[in-house]
Amino acid sequence: MTETLYSYLLQHRSLPIPGLGSILIERVPAQNDFVHRKILPPTFHFRFDKYFDAPDKEFFTFLAIQENVADYEAIRKYNEWAFDLRNALRSDEPVSLGILGTMFKEMNGEIGFKPSQKVDAFFSPVNAVRITPPSTSVTLPEETHLPEVFSDEVERMEEGTPPEEVQENWKWYIIG
Repeated sequence: MTETLYSYLLQHRSLPIPGLGSILIERVPAQNDFVHRKILPPTFHFRFDKYFDAPDKEFFTFLAIQENVADYEAIRKYNEWAFDLRNALRSDEPVSLGILGTMFKEMNGEIGFKPSQKVDAFFSPVNAVRITPPSTSVTLPEETHLPEVFSDEVERMEEGTPPEEVQENWKWYIIG
């Protein structure tokens, strides 16, 4: 069953264990390595979260399909596995979860998790080269030509005609 659980963990980035917590896969964003002029790829690591431990229906459906059993049988089987795991952790000895890793009780009584392998994203660093845009000049047209209809309105505004009148005249131009 641990291979199925590991598969679920890799696909959904979370594996809830009732009564204990969840094993999560967290993403660390890409980082700049200015010294070596490289951009390091994003990485992934395991983290144990003791606060969220409730599996959803999707989890049990996945488990039932992978183990080729009915949903209720998958629920029973998984809850028994979690119960046995909790009982084994009551002793101070680490408990191996096979391909997933090892769970253990820390000195302060908290549950810890050590993965058996790293999460490899198969990304590699890339060279970082500073790119400076070539200097470009922007040319603007010297004079903007307005249609005759609008040039009359501009002249009125320059003469001091109130804006309300100008706005009223614009409405007629738009309608016409």
